[in-house]
Parts: sequence; C-alpha cells; structure tokens
Amino acid sequence: VYDALGNRTKALDYYNQALEIARQVGDRSGEAATLNNIGAVYYALGNQTEALNYYNQALPITQEVGDRSGEAATLHNIGAVYNDLGNRTEALNYYNQALPIMGEVGSRSGEASTLNNIGLVYYSLGNRTQAFKYFNQALPIRREVGDRSGEARTLSNMGLVYRDTNQPDKAITYFEDSLNILLELRSELQKEFRETFLETNRGAAVALVDLLIDQNQPQRAFVWANRVTTYELADYNRLIGVRVANPEAQAALDDWNEQSQQLQALRQQLQDNFSTALVDQMRDLEAQVNQQAETLANTYPEVAELFEIQPEDLSQLQTILPPGNRCLTTRSPHKYPKRSQHDRPLSPQPRQSQR
Repeated sequence: VYDALGNRTKALDYYNQALEIARQVGDRSGEAATLNNIGAVYYALGNQTEALNYYNQALPITQEVGDRSGEAATLHNIGAVYNDLGNRTEALNYYNQALPIMGEVGSRSGEASTLNNIGLVYYSLGNRTQAFKYFNQALPIRREVGDRSGEARTLSNMGLVYRDTNQPDKAITYFEDSLNILLELRSELQKEFRETFLETNRGAAVALVDLLIDQNQPQRAFVWANRVTTYELADYNRLIGVRVANPEAQAALDDWNEQSQQLQALRQQLQDNFSTALVDQMRDLEAQVNQQAETLANTYPEVAELFEIQPEDLSQLQTILPPGNRCLTTRSPHKYPKRSQHDRPLSPQPRQSQR
C-alpha cells in the first residue's frame, strides 16, 4: 500500500520486516514474494541495479518451491528492468517467458500487464503496429478483471500510438478516457495521498495538454491542466447541505453543518447587537468550524473531493483572467516528462495465503 501511494521509505521498512520473519520461519514462498516486492520499490526509485538484484534472488526460490505464479511475476519484473535499461531483446525474452505461465496459472491481470509491457517494448523500438496490437489485447482483459488503474495506463499508451501516427482526435479521446479513470481513482484517496497519486500517473496529462495546445485548443488544455492538479480550496461553503454515501462521513458533515449554522447565528447577533464578548465567541467558533472542515477533508476522501477544482470553477476562473492568460495553470504539468506508461512491477502473493 505504501509503495502504491509513493511512500517508498515506509514500504521498504515494512517489506524488510516481513523478509526477516519469512526467513526466520523458513517460509520460502513468502521470502520470494517479499524479495520481489523489495525489488519493485527499488524499481520505482529508479535503482535498477538493486531491483535486478532482488528479482534475481526471488526467481530461483519461486522455481524451487514450484510457485508458478510468483515465477511469472518475477520474470515479468526482470523484463521491466531490462526494458528500462534499454535492453529490449532481454526485456522481450523475459516477458515472453512470463506470458504463457500467466495463462497457465489463470492470472488474467498479470497476463494483461505483460501484454501491455510487451507493447511498450515494441513502442520503444518504433514498431507502432505491433505496440498497438499488444495494447489492444491487454485492454479488454483489464476491463474484464476490473483493473481500472491498468486500464488507464493502457488507454494512455494507445493514445500515444494514435498521436504518433497522426490521429490526434483519437489520441485526445484515449488520453481523456485515461485521465477520467485516474480522477475517479483519486476521488477514493485521502487528502495526503492525492497529489502523489496524480504525479505518479501524470504521463497522460502531459501528453494530452501538449497535444491540445498543438491542436490549437487552449481552453480545453486549460481545463485538463487544472483538473489533474490537486487543490486545497478554503471554500467551506461547499460542505453546506452536502450529502455523501459514507454514513460516518455524513454524520461528521451533519455535525459540521450544525456548528456552521451556530456560527451564522452568532454573526447575525453581532450585526444586531455588537459586543466584544460576542466577537471573541464568534472567532473561537469560527476557528473550530474551520479546523473541523480541515479534519473532515483529511479523513474522508469524499469530502476531500469536494474541495477539488471542478469544471464549473474553471469556467468562472476563465471569465476573470485576462484573454492572453487563459491557458495558465498554477502548476504546469510540463515539468513532468512525456513517456509511455509501464505497469508497476507485479507483486505475487505467498502460495499458502491464497484463497
């Protein structure tokens, strides 16, 4: 979980604790899975040498214990390292070893991931036809298994192929479909993880904004450049009268609304009958209401989502910006590199814990 949220230090801390225990109790399958996951963290950190070191420790153990699923995942991950190192031949070698094992063990999600990454190798080699063929095989499987994050990555990769083959309208559609899924996934995250999530999955945003500018669609580029940025709006009026699906969050919102109504009543009293005591009381309650709103946003993803920029906010913002500045954004996505979207390394589960 910490790895997926981008907190690599905590991820390594927990994996290293797990690895020590797995070795103490002689859990070879669990040891291999944890070695694989440590490799995945180093892969995410860009340390391919360490990633390969851990994957190469994991692979013979998976083969020793007959863990075909773990073997396939590790082969896949070694392929990803070689691809990042620019050794496309070795990358295809390991991916093509992993793919039939994925089919053998019924790992549809792993199969889709491997197909996606084989497509990326061909994309890197400039073979757009072969790349699209593999992406097109991966996409329906990702939808079948409900892998929304993987679906977003494959859609983005297909958008790159359409962009590179001079089909901008199709590319824009695929990039937008990818980003809509990512924004949906962000809506499920607590506030502290939202920005990291978007930065980790920013490739489609960069490619889309660039393409829209190239296609002379600055207003559409403006909307997307802002939608894929996390904001911290202080407009607590957004919480007034709102309804959410989570009963616990709704109870907290109801309590906040009650406090907010008391604050409004105090403000009205001040207008009718000013006193220093009432001012102090109002300021205390105002601070309490604001802190409560901040706590709600930090605790409940559905509340944090209320404070994100919406299309209607952008329409209003565009009306007050000078005409020459209507494509500006507070945080330009262009500082992030444009690149195809590899799948994260696969994380096999120890055999005895499978259900």
